[in-house]
Amino acid sequence: MINKRIIIKIVIAVIFAILTFFSANRWYFSTNPLLEISYFAETILAIVVGFLTYFIFPVLGTNITFWLEKIISKTVSSTLKRFYLEQKIRNDKKNKEKKEETVRIKKYKESVLVDSSAIIDGRILDIARCGFLQGLVVFPRFVMEEVQQVSDSSDHIKRQRGRKGLDNINELKRILGKSFSVLEQKNGGEVDSLLIKYAKKYDAKILTVDFNLNKLAKVSGIKVLNVNELANAIKTSLIPGEIVPIKISQKGKEENQGVGYLVDGTMVIVENSVNFLGKDVKVEVVRVLQKDAGKMIFAKIVS
Repeated sequence: MINKRIIIKIVIAVIFAILTFFSANRWYFSTNPLLEISYFAETILAIVVGFLTYFIFPVLGTNITFWLEKIISKTVSSTLKRFYLEQKIRNDKKNKEKKEETVRIKKYKESVLVDSSAIIDGRILDIARCGFLQGLVVFPRFVMEEVQQVSDSSDHIKRQRGRKGLDNINELKRILGKSFSVLEQKNGGEVDSLLIKYAKKYDAKILTVDFNLNKLAKVSGIKVLNVNELANAIKTSLIPGEIVPIKISQKGKEENQGVGYLVDGTMVIVENSVNFLGKDVKVEVVRVLQKDAGKMIFAKIVS
């Protein structure tokens, strides 16, 4: 290991060499370079002074050297100590916040981690306003960062969606008040993986509209609140034989088919109705299909 005294002597020599270099350049050699070579004289003087400082100065001025060594040693020690204390304080504060955050989330019987897809979708606001969002609603910091990245996208559509998501976060915070929380913890990884990790840690649910995250979370044993599934569940329930009024708004995929929509947005495919485009008609429900994307109702014109 290099002797501490030697290190200090080197530091002092380097300091004097640097001071000599810049002083010589400023006072004389900047306009009168030796041998017409820039910085030649300054460099030679700096080397000589550094050499003399290292080997002779400690002999000629032991007391001065000791004093300088003491100052440098004290300064370095003080700086390191202050850095260590500041780092310790930051770590202690961070650990304290994590513990408080963990206690805050776990004290609720129900906690919900919100995915970026759900906040950008926006329907979560209506759900919250109606009081159907129970427990502590938690926004992980990495989810907010993902929404921020979308809002900074070069693509106009994505940028608008991202900005809408940021507005939705602020509005949801206003609606929920104390039931709104931010999860600061993050250990690196993909957003979906982190959501599943913290949902397991806090025994929380995940609120999303993302199909893949929905499947992955369920496989991992996590309860998912899927906004799309909720929307489909509260749509109008019809049974075969029921007659409802509808407007044929467009052609269907098959020949002579027409398509209309109920008030809640449910698609109704009506046979032999292409001649009624743009008109209000009464149709009889023939069958109802439930798919992942929602309900599909098949009907026929009431004669």
